[in-house]
Parts: sequence; C-alpha cells; structure tokens
Amino acid sequence: MNAVFADTSAWYALINPQDTHHRNAKRFLDEHAGMLITSNYVVAETANLTLYRLGAAPALEFLEILRQTTLVELVVVTPQQHERSVTLFAQYAAAGLSFTDCSSIALMREQRVTHAFCFDADFRRAGLTCVP
Repeated sequence: MNAVFADTSAWYALINPQDTHHRNAKRFLDEHAGMLITSNYVVAETANLTLYRLGAAPALEFLEILRQTTLVELVVVTPQQHERSVTLFAQYAAAGLSFTDCSSIALMREQRVTHAFCFDADFRRAGLTCVP
C-alpha cells in the first residue's frame, strides 16, 4: 500500500487528543511509509470542523502543518472532478454519504487509490478499504 487518501475523520482524530481514534490515527501515521493524499474539499471540511469543535488555533495549526509538509499531496478538485462528485452524490446521498466523501471517492477512483485513512464506514460502502 503506497498512497492512502486521508479523510476528515482521520485528520480530526490526529488533531484532537480527546478523539476516540486519536491513538490509532497517530500509530498509523507513525507506521505508514507512503504518501498521504487529500483534497482541498477535505481540508476545508476538516478546518471547519476543527474550528467549530476546538477553536481557531487548532484549525489554523492544521492548515499550517499541511502547508509545510512534504508528506501530503493536496489535490485541488477540478471542475470535471466536481461534476463526477455530483454524480456520485446523486448515487450515495440517500445512504448518508456527504458531498465531500463523494468527491474523495471520485478522486480515489480516478487516481486508483484503494485505501482511505478514515474512521467511518462511508468509504466501505463505495467498495474501498479503510485503514487502520
């Protein structure tokens, strides 16, 4: 497993020491030797979630860490990828998948990434593998 797509649930678990998945998230990150991929949609969702739950300082720290790291590839969603996300959202919205999750799934399929660093079942519903 080389590249793994990092979802909001994983980022938030890393940010929040009180999150039930914090230890597992840190252990995975310490042991993962490959690249992490995430999108600007996931970053926005994570920053907003962190802002509302933990405050401005942790949200800004998250953004700064992502800006400086070379271990995360940030994919900026194109208009074409956005349209594929809309199509997937129409397919999965009734099952409770968020638009951001659908955009992540579309990117993962396009880039042939089969593993998501996440702590929710949404990616499994789309036939992908969640780690840890």
